[in-house]
Amino acid sequence: MIQKTPICKLCGKGPAVLSHVIPKFAATWIKKVAPSPYLRAADKPNLRKEDGIKERLLCVECENMFSKLGEHKFAERIFQPFRTDLKLKSDYGGWLLYFAVSLAWRTSVVNIQALRQNKPHLAPHVDDAIQYWAAYLKGEHNKIQPYEHHLFLLGEDLQNTPSSLPKGFFAYTQRAFDCCLARNDQIVRAYTLLPGFVFWSTIHPCKQKGWRNTKILPKGRLGPDVPGKITDPLFGDFFEWRVEEISGKPISERQRQKMKQTFEDYVKSHSPEEVRLAFKPHLQDQLWQKKNGRKILPPL
Repeated sequence: MIQKTPICKLCGKGPAVLSHVIPKFAATWIKKVAPSPYLRAADKPNLRKEDGIKERLLCVECENMFSKLGEHKFAERIFQPFRTDLKLKSDYGGWLLYFAVSLAWRTSVVNIQALRQNKPHLAPHVDDAIQYWAAYLKGEHNKIQPYEHHLFLLGEDLQNTPSSLPKGFFAYTQRAFDCCLARNDQIVRAYTLLPGFVFWSTIHPCKQKGWRNTKILPKGRLGPDVPGKITDPLFGDFFEWRVEEISGKPISERQRQKMKQTFEDYVKSHSPEEVRLAFKPHLQDQLWQKKNGRKILPPL
């Protein structure tokens, strides 16, 4: 039996190719700065991979459109500069909003089936958002409302870190990528994590409270002079659960030994400064645990 080639989920015309759910530049950056050349999926830590999560989502034309209208600009103007210096300031235009919508659309499309099983009453709201965002991404309209898209920059400053952080916070926020639909019985949001950046898009209800200086506008500025602040209890509970869920996934002894050997080889072949930067998030987690009287665990 001949299997039919899936069709692009955005335009519904061209054949879908394997597309990165999380933009490729995030995985490329992690592999460059981390002590291991391999990636490990958050939900499958015992499986080593050389690339990020891929699904048959987009045709070549739509992939190129995503890259041209938002992804490339975000990587070049915000992601790479801010990963070097969080004190930078950067003006942005409509391309950042386009990029945020593209992330929310991808996150929603790949997670909608799980939501249909766990919270079926929320699924129609996500279906509506997927359709609305697809029309925006294809240029059929330029309206963002009624939805909101937020961006929060995650720093690396231990001095301003609350003592209630879950274990593994820095490794998760600075060396991982993730996406899912955050929800309770009444609320659902599209959540996408890139190293150092949280994207949070409303779905139902459409209005968001408890996020200050984070809403992405048609044009604006990112930087320390417009610091974001989150007091949203849904995000707080969700984020703590997500970090603990990911950090608590068991790793087999076989994989731990592979990681140990990889780390030892890295230390032998790189300068002290390169080693410090590579292991920085793990060291920060250990320092935080020591500061708050927690048990110090190895970064394996």
